Amino acid sequence: MSVSNDEETPQGGDGGEMPLDPVELENLRIRQQWEECARDSKRASPNSKYERYEIPVDHMDGDRGTQINLFSFKRPHMRGLHCAWISFFLCFMIWFAPAPLLKEIGDTLNLTKAELWTSSITNDCTAIFTRILMGPICDNYGARLPMSVVLIFASIPTAMVGLVNSAAHLALIRFFIGFAGSSFVMSQFWPSRMFSR
Repeated sequence: MSVSNDEETPQGGDGGEMPLDPVELENLRIRQQWEECARDSKRASPNSKYERYEIPVDHMDGDRGTQINLFSFKRPHMRGLHCAWISFFLCFMIWFAPAPLLKEIGDTLNLTKAELWTSSITNDCTAIFTRILMGPICDNYGARLPMSVVLIFASIPTAMVGLVNSAAHLALIRFFIGFAGSSFVMSQFWPSRMFSR
């Protein structure tokens, strides 16, 4: 009995190669991309949204950078590093903005040394407490969003320092300014996710 030419016949063994199924084709494509990554340290791994990076990366460590090029602002590694230190600097400016003015504020409002120290203690206590909270928040949301929220939230009470008219208001304002002290956690977390060393 003969088989007509228009009927499908499976090929295999001596008749030729069998076509690969879609899963095998995808596995082959990913394997080829990993081989290209092994040859080119600036190429992004197959599961990255980028194709290439500005700096060499460690593909086995989640495409974390292995070098720092301080004069580059390319995404994602160097831009992340620069955003981390700039936002950390801004948060520290916010956090310590009232400190040099405490003598003048105390003289103007006739505050005692104990009342000024109370405002400083509330500032530092808030920073300590929010640093503890920011660790799990960074694990869940990354560092970029919490840093943005802290910058926006802490800048409002800093702008309101001029409206202080009593010791209680000063302590309350400095309590909310203390949230800027948690920026230390995000500024450490952010580069640690971008670089392997």
